[in-house]
Amino acid sequence: MPKSSPVATSTTYMRRLNERSVFHHVYAAGSISIPQLVTACGLSKPTVAAAVAALVESGLLRSLGVRTGRAGRAPQLYGPEPTAGWVLVLDIGRRWVRLALADLAGDLVHQVRVASARDAHGLVGVIEELVSVTLAERSLAMADLLQIVVGSPGVYDPAEESFRLASNLPGWEYALHVRRLRDFFAEAGAVRFENDVNLGALGERTKGLGRGVDNFVHLHVGSGVGAGVVLGGRPLRGTRGRAGEIAFLPVAPLPPGGLPEAVRERGMLETAAAADAIVAAARRSGVRGARTAEDVVSAAAAGDPRAHEVLTAEARLLARALASVITVVDPELVVLGGGVGCRLGPYLPAVESELSLLLPFAPPRLAVSALDDRGILYGGIAAGVELAREIALDRRSTDT
Repeated sequence: MPKSSPVATSTTYMRRLNERSVFHHVYAAGSISIPQLVTACGLSKPTVAAAVAALVESGLLRSLGVRTGRAGRAPQLYGPEPTAGWVLVLDIGRRWVRLALADLAGDLVHQVRVASARDAHGLVGVIEELVSVTLAERSLAMADLLQIVVGSPGVYDPAEESFRLASNLPGWEYALHVRRLRDFFAEAGAVRFENDVNLGALGERTKGLGRGVDNFVHLHVGSGVGAGVVLGGRPLRGTRGRAGEIAFLPVAPLPPGGLPEAVRERGMLETAAAADAIVAAARRSGVRGARTAEDVVSAAAAGDPRAHEVLTAEARLLARALASVITVVDPELVVLGGGVGCRLGPYLPAVESELSLLLPFAPPRLAVSALDDRGILYGGIAAGVELAREIALDRRSTDT
């Protein structure tokens, strides 16, 4: 078989580079004309026109019609073809598994949640069923998913293919569960495993209160407790991905003989401040119907003084943890999120009051996330969509 000539190889390479440049400028703009692309890409008009035509023909771009409302000849506009590929995000929690499906433009088009499972084996089954049903409902195949992002409690170890420090998901640390998911997703473009709280911080950075804020902390309080830290506009991961694992902050004196093993494995702060701790404190205080942390919040909102005192104590405890974080990273903003954190708006004054007693300087701005339970999903979309676009381009290059 004759080899390709160097000239042909170089020409093909440059054509693909030009198409890649045009593709990314179109997706960044959302709607753009060829003259605008010429200026943005620094390429000649014939080169841009050829690249646009090739990308439209391959289904990665589409014609949007002509721009109206201006004098003179109206230019043809081009935009992304959102259905050229899909990003699927999973938010795995102790109570719920949430799924989001986004198109190649990064727009959320489908969201659903189902009850989680009691053990890791059952949890994988829940995920497989949820994804299978979603694909069937949307008439999609696994190969249509260019990027899958799995957000989970704990720290993902790529060498071992397992999550560490995910104490609220029993058995989840065993590599066989991740491998089973990888096998299930084998026909998809790529799979990425991430810490859920870090994805929550990315969600705040792209869709929430962290937009335009280079230094902030996303404090997640739910069935677990963690912090996603953004410094200089970038997530702080640390040497082994453990940055933000504030569940292990020592918020009380060490008892004689050391911590019980269960507390050491889960972390002192998480043991004392997570959703189950709130429920336990409410029951000890006599709050009726306290089955979940949401029940305690509802009782406090309805005027139950005992529930109010439980949540005030929670706010003070979180403030003591935040004092450590604030003095280390000096954020401009702290955003409370998670199933419990996003419901603590009425208790922000209690957090601020406690911080004023602990710190000799004004604390950063405190706020409650407006994303509710979507922050992790939005973060997963942001993390996945750029790579999904690269995979779409790579697949086209392979096909042509």
